[in-house]
Amino acid sequence: MTQTVQSDTFLVSRNCVKLYDGVTLPVPQSIQATTVLFDSPNQMLPIDKASLTAQSKKLTQRFYYGAVDTPTTFALADSLCMLEGAKHCALYPSGQAALHAVMSVVATTGDEVLVADSVTYTTRWLFDQVLARAGVSIGYFAPTDLAAFEQRLSARTKAVFLESPGSMLYEIQDVPAITRLCRARGVVTILDNTWSASTLFNGFETGQIDVVVLSLSKYHGAPLGVSGGAALSNDAGLHAEFRHFGALVGAMLSSDSAARIASVLPNLRLRLEHQAATLARLLPKVAAIVGEANIFYPAHQSSGQFELWQRDFLGANSLITVRCPANSPDDVGAVLSRFRVVRHGYGWGGDTSLVNAVMPNRERHFPVAPGDTPYLRIYVGMEHAMDLEADVVHALERAVR
Repeated sequence: MTQTVQSDTFLVSRNCVKLYDGVTLPVPQSIQATTVLFDSPNQMLPIDKASLTAQSKKLTQRFYYGAVDTPTTFALADSLCMLEGAKHCALYPSGQAALHAVMSVVATTGDEVLVADSVTYTTRWLFDQVLARAGVSIGYFAPTDLAAFEQRLSARTKAVFLESPGSMLYEIQDVPAITRLCRARGVVTILDNTWSASTLFNGFETGQIDVVVLSLSKYHGAPLGVSGGAALSNDAGLHAEFRHFGALVGAMLSSDSAARIASVLPNLRLRLEHQAATLARLLPKVAAIVGEANIFYPAHQSSGQFELWQRDFLGANSLITVRCPANSPDDVGAVLSRFRVVRHGYGWGGDTSLVNAVMPNRERHFPVAPGDTPYLRIYVGMEHAMDLEADVVHALERAVR
């Protein structure tokens, strides 16, 4: 049910850190610095906005000011550029910080931003509670209705924000079609590509997206419990503004966090393949218990968007949502309590499988399922497939009975 993703660590491993001729390290080491010393004052760039993007391209010479960036953070940024197919990458301490930086640069008071109604709740909070308060008009659109989206575009629309697949119910947006409409009108397009982990969908090639935002706290860095975020683009001007905003508000990724994220990037594709294979094994068992119509997973043939997923994606991750076979909050709690191998918690993307109850339509303008129905979001981690299967089947079967 899922396509095979070819393992290709060359994209990351070729970005080894060169120490000197013939000697390299496979991943960048953490270089901590707030004070940087130079042999000559002529080597020092003035502390100004232009200097943020004027560093040498040689990895070992890319110090400007240690509190802003180090060779370690540049190495991670280069690796992410290779994975996403981008020219520029700015790093932040969280995905939310990256999103805040991008939107603060792209949209100003009086502009309109259109947002896919399927975005995750923290993204919605940022738009509704921060950007709206700053005088930016926020409009939501049904993520799978292309005709309605085209009618929603106006002369005031400055940017469009997409999250594809969407959060919780994983609706896929027709990103290439949306970006074509936006480019014709000079509208900036932004994609949260966290679900695809820089691996399963290429926003710049497939979708012609202007900006990709990532939460590195998920598949990229979650195995080591590291928080981080990134904003990638092919526009040097936008990139300069993204970095400038991060420096102004002090939202910079630490060298230690960058080194730890970089250390697990080489096995990113292998982890995704393993977890997707485990979920593919589990999916028929879940469908037999709860019914095909109660499964939300874009790579599932009954999802209604299977052909669009096949067209644009190289594979699927290991998040699945199922309609909870329960009638009350107490019943939902009872279902959750039956899971043992799958743990209760937030923060998917790491080694540990997780389950939690979600209400995906609670804040939406365009509900796609019964609004008050509880759902279970299950994240399949790295545990043995047989253990996960036994645990999930046991919990769901007892709930149905």
